[in-house]
Amino acid sequence: MTQSVRDIIHAFQTEIRDSDLTPDRAAEILTKLAALEGNCNDRIRETSFAYNKKCLDLKYESKSVAEAKMRAGTTDEWMVNEEAKDTLKLCKDLMGTLKYFLKNKFEEYNNAKYL
Repeated sequence: MTQSVRDIIHAFQTEIRDSDLTPDRAAEILTKLAALEGNCNDRIRETSFAYNKKCLDLKYESKSVAEAKMRAGTTDEWMVNEEAKDTLKLCKDLMGTLKYFLKNKFEEYNNAKYL
């Protein structure tokens, strides 16, 4: 069974949180997350299109645009779109965390050379 991009990113999150991460492994995960970021953007594009289409369909059934937006916010299309956005945010947050981790490890290494 193939893992979804979302599952892969959540697995990286768990590994970062629960393990004693080495700089080599952090760099490897960072590289993979950067590659997965494009997949997240593609998914958001797809889900945003489906959600906007649903909004348009509901506009014809509703009295106002505001009512259509409220109704669309309770649909599966909205939920899938929000999950895609959350996955991209998590991916970017993990990348930022790993960059900070690697920067600190590099500084520690440089400071240790002069002791």
